[in-house]
Amino acid sequence: MLEWLRLENIGPAPEFELDFAPRVNLITGDNGLGKSFLLDVAWFAVTGTWRDPVRPRVNQSNLPTVAFHLRSSKSEIPIKCIFSGKEQRWVFPEKENSNCLVIGLQIDTCFSIWDSLRNNGNAITATSRPESYVFRNNAIWDGLEYNQATVSNGFIQDWQTGNVRTVLHLNNSKPPY
Repeated sequence: MLEWLRLENIGPAPEFELDFAPRVNLITGDNGLGKSFLLDVAWFAVTGTWRDPVRPRVNQSNLPTVAFHLRSSKSEIPIKCIFSGKEQRWVFPEKENSNCLVIGLQIDTCFSIWDSLRNNGNAITATSRPESYVFRNNAIWDGLEYNQATVSNGFIQDWQTGNVRTVLHLNNSKPPY
């Protein structure tokens, strides 16, 4: 669970702090104040990836930083990431984020899934984090490919190949045959 975010030299304000309450949080405000940006940073904190590339303006005296605190049933992980202007990337400490499944809904009718467990055995480093799966438009129906491999067949192919029983089971329904 993401407990807090601390931003410096990134986003709409020079410094920003956000402490999350347990369970549900509501973020409100006028247009252009950074609500969507905060959600993007929360996604980054939990997954280590950005929905879209973020390249902040780098002032060498004030480096952009994102600090956050993750808590799970096994551990508490405070992490601070600094943007390297020289390398044009976010530098993580070598400690990996907690194992979790994260689902993010996006305003453009798509959603992203980050499954850190799919990377077990793949020696993830601060520079080699795999991207999240992004299901855009018809990917639920037509399937999704990632790096020339099928990640999701999609409902249409599952229906055609007889996997309809699995789909209906998820809905606690009985097949029509």
